[in-house]
Amino acid sequence: MALNIAEGSTGQTELEQARFIGLAIRSLLETVACQHLISRRGYLEDATPLRQAYGRAERLVIKLQAMRRKIAPKQPWLREEEIVYEASDDG
Repeated sequence: MALNIAEGSTGQTELEQARFIGLAIRSLLETVACQHLISRRGYLEDATPLRQAYGRAERLVIKLQAMRRKIAPKQPWLREEEIVYEASDDG
């Protein structure tokens, strides 16, 4: 994750840097998925470290998303194309 951010900050455009922050977010989510697998499979007797890591991951993903929005606010990261629906009174 840190490597994604470092790679994206090496003289690239703001849009490219924001893309690498997106990769960092995905890497963080993969890490959380691994934590769930560790917990589910009972690899640790004490799940406290996993709970702590999960809490830190929640805070970090919020910060990364805010950073990405600040760098490229107009970029529609996860937005879908807007569709206008019309309803008729016919029934």
